[in-house]
Amino acid sequence: MTIRDDVTAYARTLVGLFADPDDELTRQVYSDLIAPGETPQRRKEMMCNSGCALTVRGIWRRFILHPILEAPYRSGDAMSDLCAIARAAGAIRMPGSIPSPGDAVIVGGGTDGGGTEHVWTHIQTDWAGYDGRVLDLGLDGGQRHPTAKGSDGKGAEMIALRDHDLRDGWDTENGTRRKVQAVLDIELIFKQFGRVATSAQ
Repeated sequence: MTIRDDVTAYARTLVGLFADPDDELTRQVYSDLIAPGETPQRRKEMMCNSGCALTVRGIWRRFILHPILEAPYRSGDAMSDLCAIARAAGAIRMPGSIPSPGDAVIVGGGTDGGGTEHVWTHIQTDWAGYDGRVLDLGLDGGQRHPTAKGSDGKGAEMIALRDHDLRDGWDTENGTRRKVQAVLDIELIFKQFGRVATSAQ
């Protein structure tokens, strides 16, 4: 098993996990992923935050050891934390790079990014065309449960598998088209900061 195999296998175990206000066990598992070591009040706050980068942080925390991930979470820094860790490992690949399993893909943001900044974990490539179009399966935090309401009165934060259509440096997912800003190479990050490889099985 490679680090890519381990990361994607673990990521798949998170599918369907969400901050269910009516299911204490599910809620606890979700908060353990995104907010380990935080106070109960802080956990409650973080379960209302967009969970995309928090989910990637949770996945990385299982496989790498880094001071940023061990320290209390600073609101609004989830995405910049991922970039700081990847930068220190020389693991930021620029737009146009094709992600490999386990890599984190940052899309959107800025004035021309096509929408809200988002990050997802690449699970597998389902199809690659001769014209540069690539269909990928990703694990996306920051989704909204269709019925369960979170403590903020909105749909509860949820982790789900999503199809991503990559072409010419853009990611189209569920009708939203966003520019690919960077690919964070999990292999290089693990090489620099890895714990002993932990199998998800």
